[in-house]
Amino acid sequence: MVRRGLDKRVKKSEASRLRAIALALSELRIEGRASRIYINEIAECIENGLLLSAIVLATILLEIWVRDLLVIRMATGEEPKGNQELQYLLTKIDRQIEGASRGESFADIGRELLRLDVIQKEEHDQILNIYKNFRIPLLHGTTGRIVDRECHGAGLLESTHTGVDMALAAIFGRVPHRRANDLEDLVFNSALNILTDIVNFLGAHPIPRTGR
Repeated sequence: MVRRGLDKRVKKSEASRLRAIALALSELRIEGRASRIYINEIAECIENGLLLSAIVLATILLEIWVRDLLVIRMATGEEPKGNQELQYLLTKIDRQIEGASRGESFADIGRELLRLDVIQKEEHDQILNIYKNFRIPLLHGTTGRIVDRECHGAGLLESTHTGVDMALAAIFGRVPHRRANDLEDLVFNSALNILTDIVNFLGAHPIPRTGR
């Protein structure tokens, strides 16, 4: 497969706006946190026209970002005495929220940030929508939830023998063969909006400095 750059995959105007997103991401100041690696990778994906990869990484970045916001807010809220105690609290709270096997859910973290007035209700609803509609299905490979939400999971493939149910099942059965094209269309039609929303959120809520 020949890899095509961004200019060959989207319109010139969209390419310019996507590059502006990559630049805005690159200009975010990150202090030694994992977010920096994701930011660099997302910028590379955008430049190479790998928009599905950019969306996947950006939704992961969003999850990391909100967790870092909560960790830092909770640690500083305990009024640590000096940088050493602050670093200890950051590590302790980060481990608690991330969890050894399963930590706090994205929804729980979002609600806590809302309660602490770190984010507003509109922002909470927006990032939760991105998480539910893109982060979860893309990471779990359940593409039907994205490209065929009306039918997917609606019980149309249950073992029934009525004519209507069998007809609906036959229609749904053809969906997986269309998913590649449908998913590609959705990615290229939605990438700009999704990435813009995520970058705007990150820019509005920079990760606070936690050391000298």
